[in-house]
Amino acid sequence: MLIYNMRRVFALRGIDKPHKFLVDNGFAASTASAMLTYYPIVFKVKSLEKLCVALSCTPSDLFEWRDDGKIVLQETHPINSLRREKITKKLSDIIKDLPLDKLDGLESYLENYAKEESRPES
Repeated sequence: MLIYNMRRVFALRGIDKPHKFLVDNGFAASTASAMLTYYPIVFKVKSLEKLCVALSCTPSDLFEWRDDGKIVLQETHPINSLRREKITKKLSDIIKDLPLDKLDGLESYLENYAKEESRPES
């Protein structure tokens, strides 16, 4: 079953107040409330684009696939890439528990990782 799960991206981004985040990024309060439900009835493509820009993500990051036993997928089916692991701990919580000497190494690692990801493939 395909599930709309924006809360996963909020958790990964360390956003504790998703409603406020959405409103601060130009969504009406009522739209923000509707978007935060797991089963929105209507989702405009323009809103999806605006949300992806605000969260710096892709539309596929906002959806996940959960096996409900009703549909059998081959292992190679592309939708399997939307299977997600449950987030048990926020990155900010992990970082705050790290010893200070490890934070310098983590910062360097993340900067290098971000540079590698932003380089075009040759």
